[in-house]
Order: sequence, then structure tokens, then C-alpha cells
Amino acid sequence: MVRGILLLGASSFSAAVGCLGCTLLAYALGTHLLAPGAASTSRDLYFDLTQPAPVATASFLQQDLNSLRALSKTVAKDLRFRRAGNKMAIALQLEMEEAESGPFQVTAQLLSADGRSAATVSKPWVTRRRGWISQYIRMLMYLPLYTLGMANPDTDIWVPLFDDYQEQSDIPFAVFQATLQGRAGELRVPLFYKARVHVTLRMGFIRRCLYGIRTLSSSVVQPFTGLSLVAFLLGLPMFLSGSGGAILFAYLWSMLDVQPGAPEVPESSTDAEIMHMMGSRHGHQSMPRRRHKRAESEMSEPDSESHDDGLRSDDDVGADLPSARKSAVSSRA
Repeated sequence: MVRGILLLGASSFSAAVGCLGCTLLAYALGTHLLAPGAASTSRDLYFDLTQPAPVATASFLQQDLNSLRALSKTVAKDLRFRRAGNKMAIALQLEMEEAESGPFQVTAQLLSADGRSAATVSKPWVTRRRGWISQYIRMLMYLPLYTLGMANPDTDIWVPLFDDYQEQSDIPFAVFQATLQGRAGELRVPLFYKARVHVTLRMGFIRRCLYGIRTLSSSVVQPFTGLSLVAFLLGLPMFLSGSGGAILFAYLWSMLDVQPGAPEVPESSTDAEIMHMMGSRHGHQSMPRRRHKRAESEMSEPDSESHDDGLRSDDDVGADLPSARKSAVSSRA
């Protein structure tokens, strides 16, 4: 009994260790493979203002991939910013003074690393000045920040370009190109100080949760890659050893022949002592059997007596036959 309890406890402990290792493995693999490293990425755009229609390009590849892109077009055609099937939202940010400008048009093009076009879109836009009351209230609210140089009266214009772009498998997105154009017949484009393009990854509920866990982990422990590696190195042996130990101990426990309630007999006990121990254990079970046998013997005694009487009477009859014959002979004489 004690051995079975110990084996069952060891199996439960091994199963708990295996579950902990499985949790660490799921954390390391799930947050590293399924969750993206960054949900949003931005690049600065530098337009060539000497051209009638200023053009700016920005590469979303890493520095080492940009060097590969310059080496060979065969390698460049397969370079990508996101994995195929990912959905993205792309917007252009223009920082300019708060003044009304004429309409202008933004033409955005998503290119592969070797120059192929993956998607193109054109969006017209018009900036308008706020009312003087709104400008006055805003100036009073931000006056301390303006004085300290922590804010400026400029405004940001956000032009949404792609709301739900899905990365293609044959033409990967790697380079963003934007062109600013004024109204037809006019060469003037709005005056801006800074331009940036923002790419935001569209994620489902599960990926968003995994990304939140990854972001929280990276903010607590730096760097996150080291934390994932430690979780993987700890989780894998814990999962293997825990699950293997749980199966082994459970098998040994199932193979253990345990008779509950059986008395433990010392090795030095004699046969009489063993019979006494077994008799004391099964005494209450043998008493009804003895009484039943005694009742059966009592019921069978009359039958045996009557049978004996019948046998004796037959003997007596056999014994009286010679005397009867003798009396018959004497009477004839």
C-alpha cells in the first residue's frame, strides 16, 4: 500500500513538471513564432522638392537585407518585409503648419526589392484651417509647452493609403514609394516640414494576445530573445522528463499487485502462526459455514438411522429362515 502511494505521488509530481515544461514551451514558441516582433513600423520620407512632383522612397528591409538586395536581383525578388498572408494598414503622415492649402494628391506604390509593383493607390486630400475660436483655445492650452519648446503649433495630417493590404506570396512588399502632386495645371504642393510612412500590422485576437504577452515580457526582462531562449531550454527537458516519468511511474503503479486488507506476514513466521493469522482474519467468514455443515449433518442422521434399521431387519429375516425349515420337517415326520 505504501509503495503504491509513493508511486502514485511520484507520477503526479512528474506530470506537474511536464505540464510546467509544456507551458514554458508554448510561451517560448508561441510568442516567438506567432507573435510579431513589432505591430507598427515607420520610416522617414525625404521628398525631392526640386521636382514638379516630389518623389520619396523608403525601404522596410533590414540593413543586412538591403545589402543583399544590391547584390543580385535573383536574391532580391524573394526578400520581404512581412510573411505572406499578413494584413497591413499603411498611412502617410505629413507635419505642416496649420494653414489652409489647396487640394493635392498622394500616389503610393508598394514595390518588391527588385522593383516589381505589388499595389498602387492614389488619394486626394485637402487641408483646412480650424476656426479662430478653436485656434485661440488651443493656443491657450498649449502656451506653457510652446514657451518651454516642448510643443509646436504645427499639425499632423494623416492620409490613409492602404487599409487592409494583404502580403502576396509572389510579389513581396519591401519598398514604399510616394509621389505628391498638386491640382492639374498647378505645380504647387502643400508646404510640410516632415513626412513619415507608418505600416501597422492587422492581427487577430489570438495574435494580439500573444503580442501583448511578448510586449509585457520584453518590458520586464531585456532582451526578450534571451528570455525566450531560457524558457525554451528549461521547458524542453522539463516536458520530456516530466511526461516520461509520469508514464513510467503510472505503469509501475498499475503493475504493482496490491491486495488491500491482506495482513503482512513476517518471513520468520511458522506455519502455525500463519494459519492462526489467516484464521483470525477469516474466522467471521468460516463460522456461518460451520453452522451450515452442522445443520446438514443433523438433518442427515435420521435417514442414516432408518437405513440401518432396514438393514438390520433384513438380517433378522435371513437368520430366521433355517429355524422355519426345521419346524416344517419335524411336522411332516
